[in-house]
Amino acid sequence: MKKTGKKLLAAIVVSLNLAALGSEVVYAEPSTQQPAVPPVLSTYDTQSYSPLSDIIGWRYKSVDGHVYRRQYNYSKEKWIGDWEAC
Repeated sequence: MKKTGKKLLAAIVVSLNLAALGSEVVYAEPSTQQPAVPPVLSTYDTQSYSPLSDIIGWRYKSVDGHVYRRQYNYSKEKWIGDWEAC
């Protein structure tokens, strides 16, 4: 008789749980409100970036068939050193 009582009690508990869970109805409706957090705006397009190191290159010229070169700082737009023959 103990087994029958335990089975009956288990059946009652399960049926009560199913009845309680089955009676809850959840409705999902779309929200018409604006989100609480505004969207992040990108500022990368409006900022100008400078390089961490100077960009330096050679400039060349030819005078009377002789080729000369001089270093030029493209970042600061300034000459570096003097003209030298190549």
